[in-house]
Amino acid sequence: MSILFGSSDVDRFWSKVDIKDSNECWNWIAGIGTNGYGQFSVKFKKIGAHQFSYLLHNNIYEIPDKLCVCHRCDNRICVNPKHLWLGTYKDNSEDCEQKNRTTKGSKHGNSKLTEDDVVEIRKMYKNKQIGIKDIADIFGVSRTIIQRAATGDTWKHVDSPICEKRNKAVGLDLAVEIRRLYNTGEYKQKELCDIYGLLSSEMSEIINNKIWRE
Repeated sequence: MSILFGSSDVDRFWSKVDIKDSNECWNWIAGIGTNGYGQFSVKFKKIGAHQFSYLLHNNIYEIPDKLCVCHRCDNRICVNPKHLWLGTYKDNSEDCEQKNRTTKGSKHGNSKLTEDDVVEIRKMYKNKQIGIKDIADIFGVSRTIIQRAATGDTWKHVDSPICEKRNKAVGLDLAVEIRRLYNTGEYKQKELCDIYGLLSSEMSEIINNKIWRE
């Protein structure tokens, strides 16, 4: 989203900032959103206060696609340009992990599992006689959630052995099932790769009926 602003917007912005020493945090003292970031409005468009500060400091009017404004200081209401940097969402996520800022496991409000659940899931997943769908039904979550928890893609902090992805030999019956699931619209290609332990290129050929045709 492009934000066009003038000198009056700039003056109004800085009137809402507690400016201190150049190396200290400059805290936003106006409205704060539910995500904890300062909020600023320009011509009826809402933008994060830290985002506007980055635009202003770098003399640009738009954050490039797939990039976000990150904080070096980990203070969401800080708008000091020295504390802001531009990175990908992956960069920001990895920065969170390195600084141990993310809410982990069952403490996360959206979590459907607990740490004890994950320990049990990994035991069941290791027993290849139990299907992923059966495990998912037991815990009331999707097969993708089971796969990612069992293989350590998620719940990395849980102290229990992680499992290798189940790599099923592809045959006509499995290819038909994969295409059926994909065509329901409930599963993305990557989710099916995770569930069946297949490479993206192989999954693409199955979905597009280039191999294992009916």
